[in-house]
Amino acid sequence: MIISLFSSKIFHMKPLPWLSAWLKRYIWYILLGLVGSLGAGILVKVVADLSGEAINGVAQRNFPQVLNVCLKGLVVYFLIGLCQYMSSYFLPRASNNIGMEVRKLLFSRLIGSSVSLFHKRKVGDLMSRVIVDVGVLEGNIPSAIDRLAASPIIALFLSVALFVLNWQLALLSAFALPLIGYLINIAGKKMRRIQIEIQRRLADLNTALENSFAFIKEIKALCAEHFEDNKFKNLAEKTFGSIMRGVRLRALLGPSIQFGGAVGVIGIILFAAWQIGKGANFDVGRLTSFVVLLSAIYQQMRGLGEGVIALQQCLGASTRLIELLEITSIPERKEGEKIPPFSKEIKFEDVSFSYNGSEVLEGINIEVKKGEILAIVGPSGAGKTTLVDLIPHFYEPVEGKIAFDGRDIREIDVLSLRQQIAIVSQEPFVFAGTIRENLSYPGEVSEEEMKEALEKVDLWDFISSLPDGLDTVIGERGLTLSAGQRQRLAIARALLRK
Repeated sequence: MIISLFSSKIFHMKPLPWLSAWLKRYIWYILLGLVGSLGAGILVKVVADLSGEAINGVAQRNFPQVLNVCLKGLVVYFLIGLCQYMSSYFLPRASNNIGMEVRKLLFSRLIGSSVSLFHKRKVGDLMSRVIVDVGVLEGNIPSAIDRLAASPIIALFLSVALFVLNWQLALLSAFALPLIGYLINIAGKKMRRIQIEIQRRLADLNTALENSFAFIKEIKALCAEHFEDNKFKNLAEKTFGSIMRGVRLRALLGPSIQFGGAVGVIGIILFAAWQIGKGANFDVGRLTSFVVLLSAIYQQMRGLGEGVIALQQCLGASTRLIELLEITSIPERKEGEKIPPFSKEIKFEDVSFSYNGSEVLEGINIEVKKGEILAIVGPSGAGKTTLVDLIPHFYEPVEGKIAFDGRDIREIDVLSLRQQIAIVSQEPFVFAGTIRENLSYPGEVSEEEMKEALEKVDLWDFISSLPDGLDTVIGERGLTLSAGQRQRLAIARALLRK
């Protein structure tokens, strides 16, 4: 199947268990879609036979025969329509289901990765891979499966019918096939390179959008709107250029294959006319059937070309997706000892930490007992935030250890450790939603507890005066609140974690 091909043939990876599970889960959709495609393609043989009968009936002025053929044709085209519906519905359903599974897997892997991953990768690029790259798979998997699996079978079946009808003409019509195959091969190789470039351009575009909207106040304060506008326009134009190279290649391939097919059909008609001119006894009806079948075969060859293009687009997108799966394949370590509530002290013992080869902390020794308040001061970049980030095990010391009630945090279950820690950062985490949702994140909290926490941070009077109170919706990143109110809301949430 197409997904297995991504992992085993192209990337030299063993088939992954979840790929097999998805294929088993959605295999019936794929099979029903392929049955529809095969049915529609094979029924072309019936259309060709009926076309020949109709032409003969007209030539013989046999109206009942023509009427009978037309009635049969209505039934056949109804069946073709039904088969096309099956193909158009079930294959996209399978691809969208697989796309959903890929997105869920990617998000699960990302959210389970260490904090350091998000420091090394652009957020816009990660978002683009989860949304845009998976979208490319969803859009192209149906065509790739349909064309690559069904088109060769249909073309082979129609070719056999062609040889049965007239093997001499069938041999003569095959001369255009090597050219068509060459065109498909060249276009496929180019499309994969183009698609990888397109995905990278879209990721850059997504990153630019994410940064511009996230720091809109800073951009306006620095009067940098014109700079950001020009930067985005430049990225958009480059992305457009890459996309149009793909569109151009796809647009050229179809007509090229169709022209090759037309040359073959015209060659057959001219040969038949030449034979008739020499006195050969040609059955016009059989010639009509032959031309219909030959045109259908060339149409399947065009479909095969489209399938190769779709496959290369899938592979271009999946290259980036598999890269993301590989870098997130080792989840953040969570196993370890479950610990009781914090009761004694947190101790740094000769802790050193470096980032990208640059030493940030060296030989740190600190002891903070329960109930004590410790302020860490120093110039920007001295490592204050890094030192605090080591406590919830966002990073691991290069040397030394951090003890939590005498236990090395590397031996403690990460979830058990972090459930006892609340963090209020310089830029507080406040998301679009209600005040109640922000306070209760990530679990349920009673309204009485919320009120108590808000009173402690001197925010209850303000919130209770709002028309919707705790159910007041705040904007993206809490922008409808002042900076101080956002900070106090984050402190109240930290207090609720106890």
